[in-house]
Amino acid sequence: MTIDQLSQFAAPDGEYGQWVKGKVGRVATPMGRHQIVGTTLRNTAAAMGLPGDTVFNGGTQDTMASYLASQRLKSASSPAGKRTALRAEWEGFKNVSDADLDAAIAKFEAGGARMPSRALGAPPQSTGSQL
Repeated sequence: MTIDQLSQFAAPDGEYGQWVKGKVGRVATPMGRHQIVGTTLRNTAAAMGLPGDTVFNGGTQDTMASYLASQRLKSASSPAGKRTALRAEWEGFKNVSDADLDAAIAKFEAGGARMPSRALGAPPQSTGSQL
């Protein structure tokens, strides 16, 4: 799917947004391996200058997540500030220990501010067939 297609799919008044609202009581539309929500997807694509016909493949997802993480991390100077910044961007980091998140931040920063080929904290993919 393209960024434009995902933006339409994740519209707050759309089927997905309303389905999630029925499940969790609010509109949230996480998508892709880094769980980027619709509003953030649209805003990040615009900030990065990505056209709407950009395919939201693994490379695009990693690039967008790297951009988001970099923006958050450069707004903080202390380890606690960096953790707070990432937890403000990704809901799932609220369930990660400080030590584990510090390690992930260090790995991200040491890797040239690029996301790994899988979501941070996710187990390695099997070598079996992929769907």
